[in-house]
Amino acid sequence: MKIKEFNQMMKETFGDRVINVSSTSPKEKITDNNKLIAEFMGVNVITIDDIRANKNPIQSSADGYLKEDLEYHTSWDWLMPVIEKIEDEEDCEFRITDDWSDKKTFTCSISARRDGEVIVRGSQASDNKLKAYYLAIVKFITNNT
Repeated sequence: MKIKEFNQMMKETFGDRVINVSSTSPKEKITDNNKLIAEFMGVNVITIDDIRANKNPIQSSADGYLKEDLEYHTSWDWLMPVIEKIEDEEDCEFRITDDWSDKKTFTCSISARRDGEVIVRGSQASDNKLKAYYLAIVKFITNNT
């Protein structure tokens, strides 16, 4: 049964108390977020069809990356240039805080100073420092570009 059919069946059964089940899997969400970051960075994101059209079995990073091969969510090597671009070009700063009260939680905030006032332009929490930065960057790009 497809998600759309499932959502319809649940609405027919339970009425307006039902919230639709998302059709986007966590992996698809990560892939879409990585593509968003790549576009922000000016990275060429290519498709399998692009490779087939060029009849080149090996696609180099100079030509672009398949969106499935982007690693912003798992690698500091990928994420650090994004952090540097936001700090330099957007005149923002990153701040990471951790909370040990219940379980280890990192909160990454991206903020800018405007007219003496601090404006938070993206903030996210996670149990993993890299993930907190990654999620804050996705929120920043989504809200500010």
